[in-house]
Amino acid sequence: MRTLALPRLGVRKVQATHARTRTNLVAHAHLPAISGTMSADGGSQADADALAHHLVLDMDGTLIAAGTAEPYARPGLEMFLAIVFAWRACGALASVGLWTGASAAWVARVHDAALRPALDGAAARLGLASGALEWDYVAYARPAPGASLPRAKPLDELARSLTGRSLRMNVGTMWLVDDTPAVAVCNGSAWVPIASYARGPCDELARVAHELAARIGALLPRDSAPHAESV
Repeated sequence: MRTLALPRLGVRKVQATHARTRTNLVAHAHLPAISGTMSADGGSQADADALAHHLVLDMDGTLIAAGTAEPYARPGLEMFLAIVFAWRACGALASVGLWTGASAAWVARVHDAALRPALDGAAARLGLASGALEWDYVAYARPAPGASLPRAKPLDELARSLTGRSLRMNVGTMWLVDDTPAVAVCNGSAWVPIASYARGPCDELARVAHELAARIGALLPRDSAPHAESV
């Protein structure tokens, strides 16, 4: 497998102010406009955006331990985030977002205790200052009518919520990393499975990084794949 070194991104920041919308969505205002622009080869930028890859990450059981009173980051989270945000910076990914069925209060608590330290650690690996990396959006999966738990997450629903607001998404190039097998029912091959995490040693995020690299045609940094042959 081909590998690459993690880039040093200098002063470039992948961050902007969040703005909450009526669709239970938090999105970044820094994302580029998509209407009327042209790509370098003369094609529509909207067409290019529709072909871009988007990474959608679940939170509980995927990035942090499930069923715990305190947030515990999954082993390897910092490196995993460094990899995907490096892909984000070089254009291999058009967005990296969080989609969760948790409450906004729990998301805020997890962010402060586990996700923010991991994001800042990833930023340091990329030569960026603390606070330089942030999600392109945070979206909340809503329960089905009459239910207390969120329904299986259909990516077309997320795409409709985001498209026309800050991103243009094509379900065929969206990848959902989630520990809940039920999401496969409505998302098929767009689901990237990961074993649910409940604390302890775990190398699942390294495996998922390899799988994502294969799916989107991206390179992996050498130190994330110690057994891979580099070029």
